[in-house]
Parts: sequence; structure tokens; C-alpha cells
Amino acid sequence: MPANPRRFRFGELILPLVLFVATTIYLSDALRNGAIFRYGLPSAGFMPILLSIAMYLALLAVVIGQLCRRRVTDDRPSQPQVPDGLSDPDTLAAPPDQGTYVVTIVVIAISFLYVLMFRHLGFLVSTFLFSLGLLAAFRFGWSKGVVGIVLNLGVASAICLIVYLFFAVLFGIQLPRMGLLI
Repeated sequence: MPANPRRFRFGELILPLVLFVATTIYLSDALRNGAIFRYGLPSAGFMPILLSIAMYLALLAVVIGQLCRRRVTDDRPSQPQVPDGLSDPDTLAAPPDQGTYVVTIVVIAISFLYVLMFRHLGFLVSTFLFSLGLLAAFRFGWSKGVVGIVLNLGVASAICLIVYLFFAVLFGIQLPRMGLLI
């Protein structure tokens, strides 16, 4: 372990800051949709607001976790006492590779495109492509050849169906349809 305690780097908070800005833009757009409840039931603006609040809470937890980790790291003695036979936990954790960062950027890009294209492509097409993009980003089943592709198409279709049933059938929310031809 280095003699100097680990200093807090602003770079650790760049992604939460970017996500905070994106969530705020998303929330401001959701608040323009009108009433959260209509006729006693959640309207189209309910879920985006709920998701934005959940995202703010998650970002708060990440920032608090980063700051607490810094404090714990700074409070450690310069020469930790590790019993014989046990290794230092910091040496067990492998540093993230570039692939981790690439996947994170890809997921953010896919999510950004989903929000941009949601009204133009409609709910079914955009949600299907979003689900398929996330499955591809996390390489779920793609190494299995044709079976993996069919599996991913089925999983993306199932996600669309479940989300459609949840919003359209259970809550009666009218979801956007494809607007490319109009």
C-alpha cells in the first residue's frame, strides 16, 4: 500500500454527474406530460417521475458510497496488519478493465437512443430494440450461435410483452405507437 493515503478523485463522480443531468432532463420532460394521476389511476407521466426519483436515490447512494469509501481508505493505517495466511482485500479486487467502461458507455448510449426514439418508433419497436441492445451489450447468449440469437429475440419479445401488459393492460396507459409514417 502506498505511504500516501488515496486521494479523492473527481473522476469517480463524473458518471454519476452525467447520469444526474440526464435524469433531470428526463424528469423535466416527464413533468411536461401533465397530471400524474387521471381518474384515480396513474397516467403516462407517473412511471417516468417514479423512475426519476428512484434514479436520484440510486445516484445519492453511489455518491455516499464513494465518499464513505474514501473516508475508510483515508482512515487506514499506512501499514495494515494482515494476519498470516490472509491476503489484503484490496489486492484481491481486480481493477476494472477497459471493457467495463465500454459496456457502461454503450448502455448509456442505448438508453439515450431509447429515450430519443421512443415517440418516433413507438413503444413496441423502441422497447424491443432497447432490450435487444442491452442483451447485446452484456453479451447474453450471443456466443451460442443461432440458438443464442433466437434466445435473445425471445427474451426481448418477452420483455416487451410484460412491460406492455403492465402499462397498457394493468394501468390502462396509452403507449406511443410508431410515428414514422405519420
